Amino acid sequence: MKPFYLLMLTAALACAGCCKDKSDNPPPQKLTVEQTDYTLGAFEERTATVSLNASADWTVSVVYDGADSEADAAWLAVTPANGAAGEQTLTLSADNNFRNAPRTARLDLACGGQTVQVAVTQSASGFDDTTDLTDFFDPQFAQDLQLFGIIPDAEQILFKDVAYITTLQINRRTSTSTSLQGIEFFKSLEILECESPLLTSLDVSANTALKELYCRDNLFASLDVSANPVLEVLSCSNGTLASLDVSGCTALKELYCGDNQLTSLDVSGCTALTRLDCYGNSLTSLDMSRNTALKELFCYDNSLASLDVSGCTALETLNCRDNQLASLDVSANRALLYLFCNNNRLTSLDVSANTALLRFYCYDNPGDGESKFPVTAWFDNETVPEGLDVDKLEWTYNGKTITVDYQKAAGLRSRF
Repeated sequence: MKPFYLLMLTAALACAGCCKDKSDNPPPQKLTVEQTDYTLGAFEERTATVSLNASADWTVSVVYDGADSEADAAWLAVTPANGAAGEQTLTLSADNNFRNAPRTARLDLACGGQTVQVAVTQSASGFDDTTDLTDFFDPQFAQDLQLFGIIPDAEQILFKDVAYITTLQINRRTSTSTSLQGIEFFKSLEILECESPLLTSLDVSANTALKELYCRDNLFASLDVSANPVLEVLSCSNGTLASLDVSGCTALKELYCGDNQLTSLDVSGCTALTRLDCYGNSLTSLDMSRNTALKELFCYDNSLASLDVSGCTALETLNCRDNQLASLDVSANRALLYLFCNNNRLTSLDVSANTALLRFYCYDNPGDGESKFPVTAWFDNETVPEGLDVDKLEWTYNGKTITVDYQKAAGLRSRF
């Protein structure tokens, strides 16, 4: 029997050895990153490329070290934020660093349960109050700053001359600046007024403390304020804007971008928005369903075929006249006081939920195409509230006389 026991013991040891060998083998790498440590410059060489190879879908997130505020934690842009399997590249882009100390962040690259960390350090500026910034400024902008009494000498601009200014007004009547190059050094700037017909571009990505920006009557083709997370008011009307990015503006309360050349507008991330003026553009659709704080919406004189205000429960004023709307749902807008939906393609309308209405214009719509424009309300033709301003009750559309026909919603009793 002893040989048998010896054979069993040998087999058991061999099996244990096999199991140990398997457990000691590391799992195959799902994600490999060529370089895991990057250093970027404070003002120059602020971009880098990360090369990686993934065996499956991957994502990246950014963790900031020592960030005291949301603005401090937004200095590094990483694109794209995710991707598919294969060889991929990420682009790193840092804002200017005005600090006297370096700042750091960490990228967490995740793929199939594996995470690879990439360290990013941005060098300190080395600036102090006596640092000469003259060469960074557009010469004409510098002259205007001296003319307006903002800096003492356009020929020698020191860091202390601009770094602590909180309000800057560029006089539209006397300014001849075509560029605001150097504005990035106004690191404390909270209010900027630069309403000038001579400016063709504006970069405020470095002005992360900015709360109010007034740049009407300019010649910008595009404006990007996605790097301004504390911005509350943006006025950029009466220009040539074809593109407007407000994606990072979570604090934005008022947006005035009317009379431009916009064909699309995404304000879904602007959850604090209370007023939007986007009239006089070329918008074909507008989704306001996530803007629950919105009180005033002026989107008239566009080409809107769809308008979603279902989430705007605080909405009090809606002016969507002169569009291409074939339907309009205001059933969720019970606080609505003023509704202007005239000159669209509406065949009917239901305002039975909008019992707070004070003014309601619906003329110059086709209605049924023959004689009536049916309006479901909390009243009928015989019980129209005396305090309700309805303007026209009859109009001509395609040669037909159309008359408003108020129909009380089923189950409702008139309050009058």
